[in-house]
Formats: sequence, structure tokens, C-alpha cells
Amino acid sequence: GDTDTLIGANPASMPAYENSVLKSMYPTLAGVNTDWCARDFTVNVEQLLSLKPDVVFQWTSQPDSIKAMEDAGLK
Repeated sequence: GDTDTLIGANPASMPAYENSVLKSMYPTLAGVNTDWCARDFTVNVEQLLSLKPDVVFQWTSQPDSIKAMEDAGLK
């Protein structure tokens, strides 16, 4: 129900947000940080860590990014 705790998203997800009912339902998503991830799902771990996430969801097709995040202590 609430997006106040969502701190980051892949920039490739934002067009789906902009062009759907989500924009009306969750206006705070417009301010979600997308700088930590490239559109190809490459993660900048240092930028991601600066957001201080509690949990990160990542596509399993990105094993190098997953390893880098796990090596940095992220779950």
C-alpha cells in the first residue's frame, strides 16, 4: 500500500510507472533514485550502498551484480 520506504528502482522501470495508473496511485515513486543502476541492470554498488537499503531485489540473470552486492554485505 505505501511506497515511502522504496528508495531505488531500475531506470528501465520508470516508463511503465509514468504510463500507468501507478503514477496516480503512488505519486512518491516519481522521486525514487535510479542513479545506482544502468538501464541494462548493471549495478553501481557504491551508489547503491549510499542509499542504505535493507533489502535488494535483483534479476538472477545478473550473477556478477549479485555477487558484487553480496560481497558488499547486501542481502
